[in-house]
Amino acid sequence: MEEGKINSFYGDYEYYLEKKKLLADGENPLISPGIIPHSPVPAPKEDRQLRRQEGKHRQREERQKQKLLAEIEAEIGKLERAMAEQEKKMADPAFFADHEAARQGGEKHALLSSRIAGLYAEWEKQQ
Repeated sequence: MEEGKINSFYGDYEYYLEKKKLLADGENPLISPGIIPHSPVPAPKEDRQLRRQEGKHRQREERQKQKLLAEIEAEIGKLERAMAEQEKKMADPAFFADHEAARQGGEKHALLSSRIAGLYAEWEKQQ
């Protein structure tokens, strides 16, 4: 801000210094050859369109993330119900009368437990 006017310099600090030097030398910095801003500012309409596209992209990613989380949560619920049912069967002393069925039941329980732990890890990673 100089002499009651605000001058905007769109670019980095080097660009600002170049323009200030041109102003000090009495040249018009807007028409001086060879001086190109280092970081051009998009036109307002283009800027709005870009922000709108970025917003839509973020919303789409968020919807996909929420859908994936819901699918993981549903699968965890299904597996936890199956595990509870298996544990109920294993709580019956007669379950262990058949050694082969008991071994298979233990393997099923271990598999369910492992899958649930993996899904919880995936759920936490998505958070």
